[in-house]
Amino acid sequence: MAYRYQGDTNQGLIEALEEDDLLKTRKIKNAMLLIQRGDFVPEKYKSQAYMDKPLRIEELGFNISAPHMYVFCLEHLNLHPGNSFLDVGSGCGHMTAIAGHLVGETGYVVGIDVLPGTIEMSNKSLEILKEKGINLSSVSFEKRNVFIPDISCRKWDRIHCGAACPQKIKHKLYELLNPGGILITPLGSSLVLVQKDMNGFTKETKLLDVRYGDLIIPSKEEIEEAEKQRVIIPEVSLSNDYVKMYNNNFLSDVLFLVDNKPIFAHRIILASRCEYFASLYNSGMKDALVSEVVINDYSYEAFAEFIRYIYTGNCIITGTELASELMYVGDYYKMDQLKALSEIFLSKSLTIDNVCSILEMSYHFCAEQLKRIAFDFITKNFESVSHSKGFGEMGNECMREILTVALRRLSGV
Repeated sequence: MAYRYQGDTNQGLIEALEEDDLLKTRKIKNAMLLIQRGDFVPEKYKSQAYMDKPLRIEELGFNISAPHMYVFCLEHLNLHPGNSFLDVGSGCGHMTAIAGHLVGETGYVVGIDVLPGTIEMSNKSLEILKEKGINLSSVSFEKRNVFIPDISCRKWDRIHCGAACPQKIKHKLYELLNPGGILITPLGSSLVLVQKDMNGFTKETKLLDVRYGDLIIPSKEEIEEAEKQRVIIPEVSLSNDYVKMYNNNFLSDVLFLVDNKPIFAHRIILASRCEYFASLYNSGMKDALVSEVVINDYSYEAFAEFIRYIYTGNCIITGTELASELMYVGDYYKMDQLKALSEIFLSKSLTIDNVCSILEMSYHFCAEQLKRIAFDFITKNFESVSHSKGFGEMGNECMREILTVALRRLSGV
């Protein structure tokens, strides 16, 4: 990336970053307008504060990255209100402060650095912002090496690393990410985006070639000393605990009979996870007191997966027939997340023969995501779909919409 802007105003810098299509997100732009780079550089460097280039702070022995790199990383980190964020090698604290604005009062932001001078400098900048009426209460700075165990065992939704991490120790950074989290770090000469899925697996994507200084690796003695101060908190997984209670008669107080097969459940879990059961068990109606309920409207497999979802937040969908039935179950019991899981499965299972019936189902259950994907499949494969049995059996509403779009495409509108 070229260092384009060499002017002296924050507004000019931001406009240049927008023109170069680097600054794309309004919330990041608003944060940069509010939290200016000039408040985070020493007085002697103020004249260069808004130039799009790195600044070498000789007296403290570190570099302040170029603004376009902050913007590039922030765009990929996709910070949301409520996120926790760790800025490794936070330096002057400018990016850390911008992140604090993006995550808001409900979020939690920590900048860490091994240089004591940078921590002092960052805290002074926070005071300057506070005097201007910008109170970033979610932001704090700590003198700490990221590879020394954190006494609080904290993990993070988003992590930015401002120095190159050695390949041999990158797993230590990855371990600090929460499931669903995002990390941006230099690995050697590459800036890498690391995404951790909900099962804890990580995926690396190279973003661009870069040149950063290296992270400082602590000595064995420093790590051992830090370990003495740390209290290990055993990991707790509510989903793993709840799954033990799925279809378990221990302390069960309601029994569902489906196809003459039992499914054991617990009212308190059903009510806490499902609006339908919460309303039922708070109604005072006779049905709320029944301990044995016969289910005639759904198959055993579908109802069992519905209950599994209530207990674990997941279900096992083995085919389109089950996915379709779970759409009915999710709609009746007001479980939108379960409907969405069914939508995902069905959207990946579209064929010429089944797409029309799936489209009609999406209309019936107001499944807009599935409707969009099914509709796109039909219009792209219109000639084949129009000769299928399902096409001739479609209702008038679906047929009208499909033909309208097909005609628009043919006419080039």
